Amino acid sequence: MIDFPEQFILMVSGPLGTGKNEFCLNMANIDLKKGKKVVYITTDLTPKLIYSKLNDFGLDNELENLYFFDGSIWNMKDRAKWLSEKKVKLIDISASNPNIMFEKVETGLSVLGSNLKIIFDSLSSFLFRNELDPAIKTFNRLVNRCRREHDFLVFTLHEDLHPPHIFKEAENFADGEIKMRFLEDEDGLKRQIMIAFLRGLYYDSEWRDISMESGFLEIL
Repeated sequence: MIDFPEQFILMVSGPLGTGKNEFCLNMANIDLKKGKKVVYITTDLTPKLIYSKLNDFGLDNELENLYFFDGSIWNMKDRAKWLSEKKVKLIDISASNPNIMFEKVETGLSVLGSNLKIIFDSLSSFLFRNELDPAIKTFNRLVNRCRREHDFLVFTLHEDLHPPHIFKEAENFADGEIKMRFLEDEDGLKRQIMIAFLRGLYYDSEWRDISMESGFLEIL
């Protein structure tokens, strides 16, 4: 994985299925193993699936530092049963409007402190479920909070589902962007990754093949 500063806003973009979720999971895996607090703001994959995938990395006690702020869509009875079995730290942030959701997020983050790793997966799902302007303003408030508290925020965006002006606005939030794509050649279909930009950092902007054996993301 790439070495980033402690405080950074990173956008991960690409078509559906290119590996954005896996990129986030690998970042969470690395930071949890370092003993850092990781906050997953879930609007796409459920906490149950994310927890299972992180468990497959071999994490055990490290998951004590994992916190879910859950806005994903799944059966409430299933969620309650899973929470009773796993004793996971979870805050329900589902709400009728983005402002109420942000208030829940801000309250939870204030308890956890600063210098957090925050994963927002995905911004696309959040934008689709809410009115666009209030959703954008709410996400901007989260970005400002992360800058103020010196947090690391990574968020994902489905590149092929938004008009250009929305994609550009999302890029403007970020200090850096990772792009992911599919490429078909004589060897078949492969996934690739590229650093589009990293403000203040030296980087190689070449497309590189990636492998995701057993969920581990490796840049080849």
